[in-house]
Amino acid sequence: MKYFYFLIIVLFVSCSKKTAANQASDDGCQKNSAGTYSICLLNMEESKSNTEPAINYEVVDSSGKTIFKGSVDRGSVEWMNDDAVAITTIPGNISPELSKDDFVKVYVISKGKVMTKKDYMEEN
Repeated sequence: MKYFYFLIIVLFVSCSKKTAANQASDDGCQKNSAGTYSICLLNMEESKSNTEPAINYEVVDSSGKTIFKGSVDRGSVEWMNDDAVAITTIPGNISPELSKDDFVKVYVISKGKVMTKKDYMEEN
């Protein structure tokens, strides 16, 4: 029984640390570590293709100017580093020859373009 309680405490502590590190500010935006840009999650709307709501997002600079915006039906939008935003789509069916990186696009702020994660990793 001691092990059961220990396991619950470990799970609680590990989940709470992960959640706290990824929390957005009150305005729905999450700044990069340099504080120069933010990813802002906009209104979540029901998707036509599934039950998950679409994620509408925009990347804004420190003055509040939108430099990029988009939408993901199923997936996530998060910082890779101070200059790159990872946009992950979760597909319905995954072929065995594909990896999870095949479903990640990267918006590179300094270049103002979107590329595959594979291409981004080769360049950096």
